[in-house]
Amino acid sequence: MPERARYRRWRDDTPQGFVFSVKAPRYITHIRRLHDVRTPMANFMASGVLALGDKLGPMLWRRAR
Repeated sequence: MPERARYRRWRDDTPQGFVFSVKAPRYITHIRRLHDVRTPMANFMASGVLALGDKLGPMLWRRAR
């Protein structure tokens, strides 16, 4: 996962109105298969993705089959 500083750079380096789409980490979607993911999900959110601020758009939470 990118570090918080990288998310901030992406936010600052993109034009006004740009929106990022973020895919959930493979660990959550494919290894844990969206089961018992309270801690990993909290870690993902705390990792810095929220630093995108108003440029954070849709988040993809696709479960593996």
